[in-house]
Amino acid sequence: MTVGLNGSETFSNGKSSISVQAEYYNLQPYYSLTNTQYKWNKYPETFGTTIVARQKVGKEGLLKLMTTFQTGHSNLEYPDFSDQAKPINIDLKNNNLYSNLTYTDGWGKGWSLKSGVAFTIDNNLMKPGINRVDEKNIYLQTKVAIKKELSTKVSITGGVEASPNSFRQIYKEGPAERSNTQFTDYNLASFVEVETMLFSKLAARGGIRSEYSDLLKDHKLAPRASVAWLLAPCCQISYASGVFYQTPEDQLLRFTNQLGFEKSTHHIVNFQLTKNDRIFRVETYYKSYSNLVRFDGERFYDPTLYSNGGNGYAKGVEF
Repeated sequence: MTVGLNGSETFSNGKSSISVQAEYYNLQPYYSLTNTQYKWNKYPETFGTTIVARQKVGKEGLLKLMTTFQTGHSNLEYPDFSDQAKPINIDLKNNNLYSNLTYTDGWGKGWSLKSGVAFTIDNNLMKPGINRVDEKNIYLQTKVAIKKELSTKVSITGGVEASPNSFRQIYKEGPAERSNTQFTDYNLASFVEVETMLFSKLAARGGIRSEYSDLLKDHKLAPRASVAWLLAPCCQISYASGVFYQTPEDQLLRFTNQLGFEKSTHHIVNFQLTKNDRIFRVETYYKSYSNLVRFDGERFYDPTLYSNGGNGYAKGVEF
């Protein structure tokens, strides 16, 4: 049981619109009615607001903006790890701002544009007793993709991405600062993709993506391909395969940047049946993982014990 308020309003005309939403939630009523093991000094409380705007530009252009902000706060008494009989206050505060701006347009003669910018600021402050952990993450992503329809059966798409990422963590024990970790990574990517109708009922798509991390000093090429076969007006089967790379998580990079990209390879077969306004889908997949980050959980602070020696897999069927 929670107490919450949520309200929204939309304004629009022929070429533009704007929506505003605000929300507030508090878990005090729920915890007041239940027996909890720990004492809450500040019941979990959140507030958020979202703004969405759209504007038509010219004949085919469309500009979209979405901005959301959320803040939360809670505080409870929890047993001290060094003395279970002695509770300490654990105070949690977080503030998150996310915004993205996209622009799409058609230039005629088979040319089209898709572009966007996304921006995130994430602040987390944790105070276990007299200690303090202050984290701040700033992430920016920009992307531009241009598509050209060479014919009714063949199209080609190319684009670039730039993603600066800044992370900082300050740890204090009482008034003394024990660590101040920060890094910045500039991730650059480019891609090209070709889509074609091989036959009237068989479509194929193939491409390659280039990834580079300035922090890791690592560069990778990731090929990807897929085919889809229309068995009947109601039935389709498809197969997709591709290689994907990602940088290790920020919580790992704060100990060392002497790592490389983590890698996954996907193989997915999908069958879809559409009939009587209903969709039935079966999907089987196999995903292998390599170059995963490994470290010693008891000596996580030692950067020399981090490596890309991990691997694994996932497989299954979904209905």
